[in-house]
Amino acid sequence: MLCRFSPDRFRTGYTTLATQRSNQNQAEYIESYRHLREHGNALLIIMMEAILSLAIGGAPSLLSCGLLVFVWILPATFAWFLGTWLERLLMP
Repeated sequence: MLCRFSPDRFRTGYTTLATQRSNQNQAEYIESYRHLREHGNALLIIMMEAILSLAIGGAPSLLSCGLLVFVWILPATFAWFLGTWLERLLMP
């Protein structure tokens, strides 16, 4: 199998990452790469919105336009549910 999701391995990875990020000695380094990542994300969002607008503009019908938007939001929906699941693991 090329990709196999393991909840325990995923949770352990995020726990390790959170522990490393809480280390005060690395605070400036972490802040600098977060800033770079935010700028990269902003540029990517703008580019992807341009691609989506071109795709919607070229859609042959309203149904295909709706299907395109539905497929477009699936990854974000998955990421939201995954983040919510991780947050619930922290609740007692």
